[in-house]
Formats: sequence, C-alpha cells, structure tokens
Amino acid sequence: MSGEEEKLIKDQSTDKNYWDAVIILNVIDSIDPEAKITAKKFRNRFRRAFKLEERSCKSETIDKIISHCESYLKNLSDIDEVFTKDLFTVIRDNILVILSDHVMLETSAKLSIDQDEMFIKMKASEENLMVQADIDEYLLQMKKRDEENYDFQEVPPYGAFEKHESKGLLIKKKFAEYFKRYDENSIEKPTGSLFQQKDRIRLIYSMLCGAMNVGYMKSIGIFKDFMPLSEPYYLSRLENDWGNFKLLLKNPFHTQDRETIRNYFGEKVAIYFCWLEFLMRSMIAIGLISIGLTIVFFIFDDVEDSNKKITPGEIVCLSLALILPIFSTVFEQLWLRHQNELSWRWGTSDLILVEDQRPEFVGRYIKCPITGKIKKVQKESRWLWLRRTISVTIVGTFVSLVFAAITALFLYRSTLDPDSNGPLILGIANAIQIKIFNFIYVYVAKWLNDWENYEYPSQYTDSLTIKLFLFQFVNSYISLFYIAFVKRHLEGCNDDNCIDELTLQIATIFITNMLLNFVEIFVPMIMTKIDVWREKRESEEKFGIEQELSEEEKQAKLCNYDTPLSDYMEVVISYGYVIIFGASFPLTAALFLVLIIVEIRVDAWKLCTLTRRPFPDTADSIGVWFYIIQIMSVVGAITNIGIIIFTTDVLEIEESTYKWLVFMMFEHAILFFKVSVSLLIPDVPDQIMEGKSWGSRVVNERLYGKVADIEKVCEIRNLRFTHHKEIHKHEDPKDNN
Repeated sequence: MSGEEEKLIKDQSTDKNYWDAVIILNVIDSIDPEAKITAKKFRNRFRRAFKLEERSCKSETIDKIISHCESYLKNLSDIDEVFTKDLFTVIRDNILVILSDHVMLETSAKLSIDQDEMFIKMKASEENLMVQADIDEYLLQMKKRDEENYDFQEVPPYGAFEKHESKGLLIKKKFAEYFKRYDENSIEKPTGSLFQQKDRIRLIYSMLCGAMNVGYMKSIGIFKDFMPLSEPYYLSRLENDWGNFKLLLKNPFHTQDRETIRNYFGEKVAIYFCWLEFLMRSMIAIGLISIGLTIVFFIFDDVEDSNKKITPGEIVCLSLALILPIFSTVFEQLWLRHQNELSWRWGTSDLILVEDQRPEFVGRYIKCPITGKIKKVQKESRWLWLRRTISVTIVGTFVSLVFAAITALFLYRSTLDPDSNGPLILGIANAIQIKIFNFIYVYVAKWLNDWENYEYPSQYTDSLTIKLFLFQFVNSYISLFYIAFVKRHLEGCNDDNCIDELTLQIATIFITNMLLNFVEIFVPMIMTKIDVWREKRESEEKFGIEQELSEEEKQAKLCNYDTPLSDYMEVVISYGYVIIFGASFPLTAALFLVLIIVEIRVDAWKLCTLTRRPFPDTADSIGVWFYIIQIMSVVGAITNIGIIIFTTDVLEIEESTYKWLVFMMFEHAILFFKVSVSLLIPDVPDQIMEGKSWGSRVVNERLYGKVADIEKVCEIRNLRFTHHKEIHKHEDPKDNN
C-alpha cells in the first residue's frame, strides 16, 4: 500500500462526518402554484407517502407526523380545498422526522446554493444496520477457518444475518461471531463493522423504502433521487489503477481488480466489466489469427499462378467461416462457467430478485390480498394489448425507414462512377445513418416502453433491451446482408463477385463507428460543466455572490448511470460484425480486440469521472445479453457459411440446387457442433457444485444448528434403534387381546 493510500485511509477513518448516501428533495416544485386538492385527498396522499395505510401498529413518531398533518389542516380557514404545494411542504417537512426519529438515521440537511434542492446526507449506526439486515435476511459472508483447505472451500459461504441468537435450536450462538468484519474502507479486519459500504447503502435504502413510499414521492415530484456518495479510498484506487488512460500504453491487457469494482459499484456493474475482460482475452487468439490470415492474403495474392482455382482471399474467407462459429461456441460456454464461478464467489448464486413497483407505473391503489400491503394495479388492462400492438407497429415503421434509407443510399451509389470512391462514400454515409437512426430510436423506444406501462424494473429493462437490440440489429447489418446475398441478383457486382464490396463496406462502417464512439465520451463531460455553470449563475442572480458547490452537489451534477445497457449494446453490436460477417473482412477481429481494450478503459474512466456512483445493485449474470449473444452466434454461423457458398466462388459450384445442398450440410454440421459443445462442457464446474453444497451444509450447521452428521444428530436427540423384544416388554398386555 502506498503512502498516499495510507494517508487517505487515516484521514477518512478519523472523519466523523463521513456519510454513505444522500437523498435529494425538490424545494421548488413544477406544479401549478394555484392548483388545489380537497382535504380528503390531502390526507390520503399524505398517508400514502408514509405508508400509513399499511401500518397496523403506531409509534410515537408516526403519531407525531399524523398530528402535524391534521394540525395543518385545522389551521386553514377553508378546509374543503388545499393548495397542492402545501401538501408537498408538509410531506417534505416530515421526511426528516421519519429519518431521524423513526428509522433512526443520522442526518445532515443542506440546501443547494440556488436553494431549489435539499440534500439530506445519511448514515446508520451498526446496531440499526443489524436490525435492517435481520429484517431483510441480508446475506453476509462467513469467516474462513484455518482447517478449510479444500478447493471447494476456497470461498466461505454466505448466510442470512440474524441480529440475536435464535431460540429453540440445538446450538445457540450469536450469529455475528461467524461473519467477516471490515474497517471504514471496507477492508477485512478481525474487528470492525459487519458491513461494507455497499452493504450500508443497500440497507439504508431498504430502511427508506420501509418507512416511506419512495416510488410515490418520486412520482409526485418531492423525492428527486437517492444517491450513494463516493468513497474516497476506493475511488482513488479505481482512478489510478483502472479508469486511467495511461494503462492503454503501459499495459493494454491490464487485469482488473474485480473485487474492488464489485465492492464499489456492485455486482451488476462488476459482472459487465468481467465479461468485457473475458471477451478481450478470448479475442486475442482470434485477433492474431485474423492478422496472420491477412498477411498470408497480401503475400500470396501478388503471386501469379494461372492454374490456381482458389484465390488467397477465398481461402481466408473459408478459414474464418469455420473458425468463427467454433470460437463463438467455446467462448459462450466458457463464459457461462466463469459467470457461475463469479456468482458463487459473490454469493449471488441463489439470488431471488425482489422488486418494488416502478414509480412511473400507472395504476390504481388497492390493498393486496396476498401481502396485505397497498400496491398499484394496472388501469384499463383490457387496452394493454392495444398499446403493445401499436408499439410493435411503430417499431416496424422505424425498421421500414431503415430499409428506405438504405435503398436511397444504394440508389445514390448507382449514380456514381463505378471507378470512383462510391463504395467508400456509401460506407461512411451508412455508418453516419446508423448513428443518427440509433440516436433517434433510443428516445422513441424509451417513450414506447413508458407508454406500455411495465410494473417492475426488470420487465421494463428487458423490454427496452429487446426493442433497442432488434432495431439496431436491422439498422447495423441490413446493408451488409443486402450486399452479401441480394445485390448480385438486383444490381450486379463487379466481376459477378460482391465479396470485395462487402469487405469495404464492413471495414468502412466498423472503423467509422469506432471514431464516432470516441466522440460520444465528450458529451456527458460538456453537459456536466454546463449544469455546474448554470447552478452557479442562478445562485449569483439570487444572492449576488458566486458560491462553490458542496461535494454532494458536485456529485449530483454528474450524469446518472442506471444500468450498463447502452455499454452492452455498443459492444454486442460490434461483436456482431465479427461473428456474423468476419469471414469477409479478416481484420474485423483484430479491430474489435482494439475496440474492447479501449472500451474497458473508456467505460472505467466514465464511471470514475463523468457519472455519479450508481446504486450497488446485485446480479448473478449478464442477463438477457447472454441469450442475445447465443442467437447472434447461430446467425453468424449460418451467415458466414452462406457467404462462402453464395457470395464467393470458393467451392466452384454452379448449380443452385447443389449450392443449397452444400449449404445445408455445412450449416447443420456447425449447429450440431455448437449443441455438442454446450452438452460436453458443463455449465457449472465441479468445484462450484461441491462448494455450494458444502456452503449450504456449513450455514445450516453453524447458524441454525442443523447438524449433518447422522451420528451427532442421533446423539443430540437421543435417537437409537431398539430390538423388537424391548418393544414388546413395554407394550400393554391388554393390547395383545
């Protein structure tokens, strides 16, 4: 550990005002200042904000906030109608009461420099964190014992925390003794807190959601956001050793500290970067092969041989058409194993996603007969199918616009001189068109998703992912499919061979996209600077002096980072150029390797510098993206074989029937290979299977007293088998009659 890091740890550990998270409340509301509601609605909305309808028991704090609401209404001269802005004021005033008196959080409230927002910093005591962890059955990792030296014991198991010793079990011990402890910087030490900062952030947010209806207050504009605060020690390490562009020159294949990434950003972000690194290392061999095949092509392409029937370029295409499906299949199966290992190490193998309703979900409030809680149910559910149908129609319309744009580009290309730079111009124009359409469609897809009114975040995210991917798949690849399989029959190609034009088109689009992606990183930087400048200017206009933003205000002005959806999309679409069309442009694999190396560093720098610290969400996999990659792999296998059979003359087959027969043979053989590999390589390594079984037994024994050893169970419970003669001795003689 460097001297600078030691100083940072010392300074942070002595800082008594170190906070974990902040909630941001709106002070100036966008509602009509003359808008009014009835006193009955005032009471109902107030009760809904603090979940008063769900509370069967009252407390001193709850009675206090209810009295505050009622006394406010009694002081009004006209109780029939109340200003809506006054409802916001009463709710906002009681949030601090709930936080400090009911949830028992330590808080510090402060207005922004232009006084349009209120920042409430929060932290919780160890005792209260344990209470919430017990309520949530929060998983914590157990300590590793010296005698645990087997491979499957490498990862200590995770168990649900309970604050007090359990009653009625055979073994009664305090659970806290079994779990790891950490210092202020989330570094493991013999004494300290049971919780790392990511645990504290999750538990504090759980406290908030238990005490107030965060989603409802977001929907009415009081609650603006919940923001985890940065942790100086970890952020400094990540900025120096991860989100640093110097590593591109120093060590392009730098191994990421995945545990630090996970502890700071949570498992959902960490698994994305683990996938990126795994993809990068897997692409090294394919990148080198593609470079080698390209060199072979250029060396032997100049050698004149009137007897040769197959050109070097065709040999390269054939080689890659067979190599790429094999690579993609092995990559998918090995990643699946690695993903299962990560979820085992991180304690998310048996993750059960418990979600709250989206604040934006529109519905009517009812008391759920299953849970007994107040929840929203779908309004006008009979019209839901119509909304989905209209949404599909709009998506289809945008896909039609893509076809129209591609048609226009190729019509323009036909007007150019065949010997000019027409194909190059077409490729650049196509790449720009792809970016423009993708940019517009993102907003359309989000609007459609909101309109479809999904109830839970996972439903919303999966639907948005599928909408975006299907459109971008068509938008990115349709021109390439056209050149590969259609253009010869409609327009014709030079020398009746479209492979050269396909190669140029892929190269142009791929390289142009790489350059345009680099430009995108400057947009959030500029937007952040504009927001800070606007905040300072408004403060100066109100108070006549320019003030500096507090640390939490500076973090709030950074761009939000909800999920790595757009980052996944960018990488997966680029991966498609390799897997689907790599046979026609060998250098695509090498260029993609370079893109991944740069992408890791750009995304890391963006998270450390340009965006807020995201909520540390848990995740056990890359989710729906794995299935998307599998589908692309199948499409790629079929497409590459199709390019060899129908676009090039490698096999010199003239008859269309024979071409289709050979295509079906190759295609079936590759698909059979993909299925065989998935069956031969287990999804879960033996070490993990054994480790999970062992971990389950350890948790049951140490925490719940459920001894697995049969002899010990018999000894503890005084269980033994007896001879049938002993049974008869104790039987009542009357029973024999």
